[in-house]
Amino acid sequence: MKARKTMLAVALASAAFSAVATEGAWEPVIGYGWSDYDDATPLDQDLDTRFLGLSYYATDELAFELLGSMHSTTVAGTSIGADVDTIALRGLYHISTSRPGIVPYWLLGVYGREYDADNGLDDSYGGFQLGAGLKAHFTENFAWRIELNHSRSTDDRSESQFWTGFSYAFGGGNKPAPAPEPEPVVEPAPTPAPAPTPVAPPAPKDDDKDGVVNSLDQCPDTPANAEVDDVGCAKKISIQLRVLFDTNSSNIKPETMADIDELVAFMTRYPQTNVVIEGHTSSDGADKYNQWLSERRAQSVAMAVVSKGIAAERVKAVGYGESRPVASNDTAEGRSLNRRVVAEIEEIVRK
Repeated sequence: MKARKTMLAVALASAAFSAVATEGAWEPVIGYGWSDYDDATPLDQDLDTRFLGLSYYATDELAFELLGSMHSTTVAGTSIGADVDTIALRGLYHISTSRPGIVPYWLLGVYGREYDADNGLDDSYGGFQLGAGLKAHFTENFAWRIELNHSRSTDDRSESQFWTGFSYAFGGGNKPAPAPEPEPVVEPAPTPAPAPTPVAPPAPKDDDKDGVVNSLDQCPDTPANAEVDDVGCAKKISIQLRVLFDTNSSNIKPETMADIDELVAFMTRYPQTNVVIEGHTSSDGADKYNQWLSERRAQSVAMAVVSKGIAAERVKAVGYGESRPVASNDTAEGRSLNRRVVAEIEEIVRK
């Protein structure tokens, strides 16, 4: 009955205090309990044990605790004195509850234990420890504590401890007061969304920037600044030269100089152009002679072009002999047409 009244008083007092230790706080503890060493030592009996420890709160929930326990007794069935001292380093994880001031926790840690008997049979060992406990706060700092833990050594010894005590926390930050409940906000009726603005279709693409869109452009790689026609192809201008020669002659006839002058004028107007002047012959005579003669004819026209101011590197002369006739060599008229020098230049019209 007395124990029930004590527990009730603790519960009533703790309900008034919702604040508990916070991050950065220190919490010493002192307690008293019982240790059951089972087969861990020759004591084989429950021992009254004193506890003393210190915790540090790394966060509001997690604390690290150094806890020592000690007692003196006798070896079971003898008068031989023995001391058992334990030191444990544990992590305590505190769990929030709906009851103010009531804080359960889990613990996990390591421990070392030393058994010292008067008969010289000393022993020491260590291992792991786990358990659970409860803190009930009388005030913001002062709490009653109860705990049960179980230990297992690395050489498979087991023991349990049950103890109770008192702790006092100090330091750490103050927990902020709970924020007031926000006043309900009356949401206004939603404004109808405006009609979406029509999106203009994307402009047609013109990759070569010639003014004709890709879908209509039949020449998609038109050079820059070139004039183009309706389907995007560059406008071109060209000139052709045709000079006829007498049989076995490479002399330019006076009446053909006007054609050469037109070629020179074209190349002067379009200085980026070059020309290849091709010489040909009829089939009269030997092949080697005709090849030589065709080259002579091409060179005669080329020299005439250069003499009128066109740079020599823009003019090239080649001879094809009788290999490229444009008419039959079986007639005099056909052979006359084959004794020729021709050239053609084509240039893109620029803007």
